[in-house]
Amino acid sequence: MRSLFAIFHWIGCAAICCVSLMPGGWAQQLEKAARQADSPQEHFQSAQTFQIAGDYEKAAAEYRAAIARGLQQLGNLRVSHKEFSPGTDLLTRAVQIEPNSVSARIDLGIARFKAGDFEAAKTEIEAAFRQDPQDVRALNLAGKIYFMQGNFQAAADSLQAALQLQPDFDIGYTLALADLELKKTTPAGIIFDEMLASSKPSASLQALIGIAYRETGYLDQAISHLNKALALDPKDSRAHAALGLTYFLQGPQSYGPARQQFVAALAITAGDYTSLYHLGIIAASQHNLPEAIKWFQQAAATRPSEPEVYLRQAQAQFDSGDFQLAVATLQKSENLFARDPKNPDVALLHELLGHALEKLGKHSEAATELARAQQIRSTQPKAGSEQPTGLQSAWADILASRRFALWC
Repeated sequence: MRSLFAIFHWIGCAAICCVSLMPGGWAQQLEKAARQADSPQEHFQSAQTFQIAGDYEKAAAEYRAAIARGLQQLGNLRVSHKEFSPGTDLLTRAVQIEPNSVSARIDLGIARFKAGDFEAAKTEIEAAFRQDPQDVRALNLAGKIYFMQGNFQAAADSLQAALQLQPDFDIGYTLALADLELKKTTPAGIIFDEMLASSKPSASLQALIGIAYRETGYLDQAISHLNKALALDPKDSRAHAALGLTYFLQGPQSYGPARQQFVAALAITAGDYTSLYHLGIIAASQHNLPEAIKWFQQAAATRPSEPEVYLRQAQAQFDSGDFQLAVATLQKSENLFARDPKNPDVALLHELLGHALEKLGKHSEAATELARAQQIRSTQPKAGSEQPTGLQSAWADILASRRFALWC
C-alpha cells in the first residue's frame, strides 16, 4: 500500500522552510503586500473621501469594493479552517458584488479546489482568465487542477507559463512533478538542479526531491536524494521513514533495508505512523503475525482514526486464528470507513468480516457480509479506469490541510 501521508509530512513542513530560500519566496511576499494594499480599509477610506467630495458614484463603488474585500477575507479565513461550505458562500458573495475582481475569483477557485470540486474550481479560473490570462495565481491553480484531473500535459503548460512570469519554488516543484508524470525526467531534473543550486545545502529540499521521484515511480533516484538528505541530517526521522517507504515500494527483496530505516525513524520519533504501519505490513508478509499485530496496534494508537490500520490488524488476527478479536477490530474499522464509503478497502473489510463470522459459526451474519462485499465490488470502478495516481491520492489528503495554503 502506497503511503498517503508522505508528501503531507514533507510539503507541510519542509517546503515551507525551502520556499524562503528560493526567489519565489520574495515574489510571494510582494504579492501578499500588494493584496494587503487592496484591503477593505483602503477602499472604505477612499469611499469616505469621494463621499466628502460629493462624488457619490465613485463612493458607492468604493463601498462595494470594501464590502467585497471584507467578504473575501472572511471567506479565506473560513477556508483556512477547513470550513469549505461557509467559506465558499462568502467568497461567492464577494464575486457577486465585484464580478470583475480577479483575486476574488481565484480565491473562490482555491476554495473549491481544496474542497475537492475540481470542475467548479476550473470554472472560476476560466472566468479569471477571461479578465487576465496572465495572472500567475490563476495559472498556478489551473496547473494543479489539470494535474489532479490527470491532464499532465495541460498542467505542465500552465505551470510553465506561470513560472516564466514569476520564478517560484511551489510552481517549479509542481511543474517538475508534472514533467515526471509525463516521463520527462530531463526538464524535471533541471528544475531540481536549479533549486539545489540556488539554496544552501538542505536536507529538507533533498528529501522533497526524493519524494517527488518516489511518488512518480523513479525509486532509484528517490533513494539517491533521500540518502543525501540523511547525509545532511542523520537525525531526521521523516527522512528515514521516507527512505524506508521507498525501499518498501521496491518489493520484498528490499524489505531488509526498509525495516532498518523504519526502525531508525522510530528510534528518533517513537510515534512515527508510517514506520509503525509498514513494519506491520513487512512482519505480516513474513508470517510473523504476533509482531505484525504489535506494530499495527502501536500504529492505531498513534492514529486511532485511520480505518486501514485496523483492517490490517484484523487480517493478522484472522490469520493467527483469533476470529473473535478480528471481528471486534473489523467493527472499529467499519465505523471509521463510514466516513469514506467509496474507499476500495470497504469491500475487503466486509469480505474479511464475513469469513471471520463464518469461522465463528455465525452463518447468517457471514452471508450478509459476503453479499455486501460483492455488492460493493460491483459498484466500484475496475482497476485502471479513472483511478487516481499515488500522488493524486496523496494530494487529495493534502488539500484537506491548511498547512498547504502555500500551494495556491
